[in-house]
Amino acid sequence: MDIRWKLIFRRKRWRLIWISALAVMLTAGCAGQPRGVRSYGHDGYMGISSSNPNMPITGTAWSYRDDTKFVGELLSTLKGVRHSRVSFEGAVMRVALQLDNAMSREEAARITVQAEELLDYNFPRYDVEVTTNQ
Repeated sequence: MDIRWKLIFRRKRWRLIWISALAVMLTAGCAGQPRGVRSYGHDGYMGISSSNPNMPITGTAWSYRDDTKFVGELLSTLKGVRHSRVSFEGAVMRVALQLDNAMSREEAARITVQAEELLDYNFPRYDVEVTTNQ
């Protein structure tokens, strides 16, 4: 047999070995996949914003100005609150409430607790401290 035919036969044999090995690897890799379909949150970021709510995804995520405005909107729903002042110190949000003077101490304490619960729920990234003028 000519040397040229031996080389061609050897190349075909190695090509066949490589193709069969590749086929085995591909089928073995697909066999371990789960059959169920996983879905992510419908937030456009494959669920990353719902699993990491404090991670700013865009440059317009949060700012102190937006947070202060939202605090004012939330506290305007509570009866007896005339004015609120918000200050930030790192991860601490301090809110000073100015309540109606005709309000009793029990009502003032109830509104303070309500305001703190409301702000804690809506701002989980801050430690909220609420004080009043009474």
